[in-house]
Amino acid sequence: MLKKYFGFDTFRSGQEEVISSVLNCNDTLAVMPTGGGKSICYQLPAMIMPGTVLVVSPLIALMKDQVDTLISGNIRATSINSTLPYDEINNRLARASEGYYKLVYVAPERLVNKYFLSLLQNMNISFIAIDEAHCISEWGHDFRPSYQNINKIFDFIPRCPVLALTATATMEVQDDIVSSLKMNNPKKFVKGFDRTNLSYHTEKVYDKVERISEIVSGISDGSTIIYAGSRKRVEYFAEELRKSGIKAESYHAGMKVLLRNAVQERFISGKIKVIVATNAFGMGIDKSDVRNVIHVDYPLTIEAYYQEAGRAGRDGKHSDCWLLYNESDKDLPEFFIKSTYPVKKDVDKVLSEISSGFTNASAAESENYNIPDPLNLANKLSMDFRTVKSIFGLLERNEVIARGYYHNSSEIFIGTSKDRIHEYYANSSDERKAALEALLRSVNPDVFSRKVSLNIKDIIVKQSIPKSDFDELIKSMQMLGMVSYFSKSSEESYFLNNFIHSSDEINIDFEKIQKRCVHAIKKLDQVIRYGLTNDCKRNFILEYFNDDDFKGNCGRCSSCKSNKIKNTVNSSSNNYENFELYVLKFLVENKNSVKLSDIKVYFEENVLAGVSRKFPNILLNFKPDDFINNLLNSLNEKRLVEFQKANKSKIYITKAGEEFLKQLPEQSRTMARPEKVKTKSEMIFNKLVTLRREIAENAGVVPRGIISDVAMRKIAEVMPETEYDLKNVSGVSQLFVQKFAKIFLQELAKIKLNPKEQKVSKVAKDALRLLEQGEDFDKIKTRLFAGNSLMMANYVVEILEAGYDLPRKELVPDTIYRQVKACIKKNPDLGQRDLQSKLAIDIEPPIMKMAYAFAKNDLGIL
Repeated sequence: MLKKYFGFDTFRSGQEEVISSVLNCNDTLAVMPTGGGKSICYQLPAMIMPGTVLVVSPLIALMKDQVDTLISGNIRATSINSTLPYDEINNRLARASEGYYKLVYVAPERLVNKYFLSLLQNMNISFIAIDEAHCISEWGHDFRPSYQNINKIFDFIPRCPVLALTATATMEVQDDIVSSLKMNNPKKFVKGFDRTNLSYHTEKVYDKVERISEIVSGISDGSTIIYAGSRKRVEYFAEELRKSGIKAESYHAGMKVLLRNAVQERFISGKIKVIVATNAFGMGIDKSDVRNVIHVDYPLTIEAYYQEAGRAGRDGKHSDCWLLYNESDKDLPEFFIKSTYPVKKDVDKVLSEISSGFTNASAAESENYNIPDPLNLANKLSMDFRTVKSIFGLLERNEVIARGYYHNSSEIFIGTSKDRIHEYYANSSDERKAALEALLRSVNPDVFSRKVSLNIKDIIVKQSIPKSDFDELIKSMQMLGMVSYFSKSSEESYFLNNFIHSSDEINIDFEKIQKRCVHAIKKLDQVIRYGLTNDCKRNFILEYFNDDDFKGNCGRCSSCKSNKIKNTVNSSSNNYENFELYVLKFLVENKNSVKLSDIKVYFEENVLAGVSRKFPNILLNFKPDDFINNLLNSLNEKRLVEFQKANKSKIYITKAGEEFLKQLPEQSRTMARPEKVKTKSEMIFNKLVTLRREIAENAGVVPRGIISDVAMRKIAEVMPETEYDLKNVSGVSQLFVQKFAKIFLQELAKIKLNPKEQKVSKVAKDALRLLEQGEDFDKIKTRLFAGNSLMMANYVVEILEAGYDLPRKELVPDTIYRQVKACIKKNPDLGQRDLQSKLAIDIEPPIMKMAYAFAKNDLGIL
């Protein structure tokens, strides 16, 4: 069966045990990872057992995807949902009653429809499968009140086995699922939370767009999902990434359905590689090659994070899950939580406003008693939209308001006999009888022979019939083919169901609501702890889910890598704190805050270069960028440095950092290191930066949208000569090669042909090497030139002519340099011998030689 219908030779971990339990007619709870094959746990038994499996699923898109897949595999399946015409729903239910379908998918909301439930009595249901079962728990991360009505189905049909499935459920939520569904001695299977192909990373980041660009540019295949905490932030990140040259599209619930579906289809088909979305995206999305899932805002719970991050690497290949955060990031999710759990005064404020224009008497005289939608009401009351939306949900669950298609003027035709109407009336509930009586009293008697107008207000207001009861009546009669109903508009709206002016008139447990709010904030605190912990990230997640089936640390996450760096450094007789001092000293000497990228470049070129020669094992297994990031994060945790976001991420020393340095011995406070020496590759890199800036200005994009600094440094080192060489450089995308290979290769060819950039002699190379290691010029003059200043000056000129930058201030005083430069600027063809006669001061020959070379180099005429 497994091979025949689903094409698999073997079961995944946990599947066989769950399926066996279901086949033995046990109530079963299965907690399995995202992408772990939960659907087969009910689809395969459906093919083996007699009758039909009823599958409760929360999303129409998820139902459609699974039904389409099953039908393509010759498995008879269908879904009943609100997007279908009534005659099609009726047709599918009729076929289901005949036993045609093996699986019928429904939304939990449909299980409160009494007519639908009555039709289930005609079906032979083998068992009920409840997908995303964590939605049943008030303490879960995605509570949906409609899930708590699922158990009421057994008021209409005989008790049958129940299979509850979820990817994310703590022990507390598991107990809630069992209790709410009244499961009988259920078999529990908690399997496989450890996704061995996933690496979890958390980073404190201020320029998230830049970091995302680096992450996305680092993969050559597969796709990326970026989760943001609000629709506004989704649009922001998508737009900024597009400016950076990354083709990213938005996805959130505020978009038109057709547009959302089109974006989803382009992502699944691979036409777009990067999607920025709210948590509205992902459930049921079957895309196996997601290489990165990046959260730029804190998710509300570990469960939500695990579920969303778990959409990476479903093909079993190595993939990465990133959480990028900073100190202020807690504000947004905490605000969302407080908006979700409204307090009494806000509920009463909304109730007072929506009820103020209506009493039972005045509403009857009113032409329209629709109430404002949440957005308009929020604006009117100067309240947050999310708070008002949550209050509307609360009032809707308490039947104070209802949501539907309200029309003052519609048309109806009863296309059946009066005898059948009497029969329908006799078999209806009291609520439906009252609604039918109100309908028949309100319409023209000709309704049995032609379309007549229908004023819904007369039925709902004047005859005190709840809108929900009227809607159920119309749906039921339509499904039975008894009426044709024609509405004048398709705009959904909210309206008053009961005239309530205060929450005291209804049963709302505000104490319980606030307990849930406190619980939600504690859940958020767990996510923040996950981001900050230095312990293994994988182990943190597994322990959260009470999965103790693991040994040791993962060795792949950001914590494990960070700890490995520190241990390696310390084991090499090189105290890790010594490297932290280099950062602090650099910041003190630069006084103003510097770009994060600048300090990384400085550190890599001036510190790690020497470290790797003395202690080659330190950086053997680590990228320099990882090493430096680790140092910066460590200093930030000690509050010795802080990051500040302006146009770019910056780092600066705190007062605590300055005090820390003051406590050190005098000789330890400053860096015995010359001004940075630019290597040949650095000079080439600078020329490529200029070229990139020119291209970006012409194209109207930001420079990093053309190519990243990291990739350009690699190009400067490798100096590729052909497109083939260029595309093999790490970090260079195929798109870059297609668009910009020609112009970049031309620039590199010019650099190679430049006669001024000749190879330097061995002595000059030795001088450069000593400079890069931190030696000053006096020591170099002694070691290499036997103290001869003129000889050293000759080699300085050679190095400058080869295209390198040298720290001029250490060789030529400012007063001399300014006079020499001004003189050459006026007389570009002036030779060195003639220069002295035009100056007002006498200059020693070695200094003159170097000043002349520096000035002509800076003026671009060397």
